[in-house]
Amino acid sequence: AVAATGKTAAVLRLIVESRAEPLPPPPDGNRYASGASLVVLPLNLVAQWAAEMRKFYADGAVRVVWLVQARDLRDASMADLLSADVVVTTFHFLRSCRAYVERAEAALGGRPRGRAALSAWARQPNHREPLLEAVRWRRVVVDEIHETFEAARDLRALRLLTPRVLWGLTATPTLHATEAAQHLYVLLCREKPHHPNLLAALIAAAVRAHAL
Repeated sequence: AVAATGKTAAVLRLIVESRAEPLPPPPDGNRYASGASLVVLPLNLVAQWAAEMRKFYADGAVRVVWLVQARDLRDASMADLLSADVVVTTFHFLRSCRAYVERAEAALGGRPRGRAALSAWARQPNHREPLLEAVRWRRVVVDEIHETFEAARDLRALRLLTPRVLWGLTATPTLHATEAAQHLYVLLCREKPHHPNLLAALIAAAVRAHAL
């Protein structure tokens, strides 16, 4: 989690600086590991991020794929997700875009988008469908993550994504080991939340506050 002014610009720079770092092989046999960062936005911030990208990324220097509305799916493929530097979507797209939901259901043979179905699909080669939840991302970046913590549907959608690293951006991070801070457990992949000292350690290790 990051608290910052200019946090969008900071994240765009960090994404570019780290995109050449090699990725280890996926530990679970996933055939669709991407070196891209998946950025998940609230709907009201899509235009702002687009403007920031135009401002800080030179034309053609960064490969950006947008999946925020149905028409974005027309020419999109899994190959686009795997070759991108940045992929941008929204929780609304993941949950409510009819074209995407129907395509995902068809790809999974009618099975719900659950961990088991996505994992099985991702171990099979030669899929073309741009199934965001099946990709193992270099990182997932969630802007205004405090809003995600307050929306059960968005939190469920976030838990279906598979990143090597998860970044949550907010100007109002929870910095104390209170009940509200337990939402930060979503930043962990394997740890269980019941250990008495884990939450305080998580906050100390994973929350960074900066004025940029």
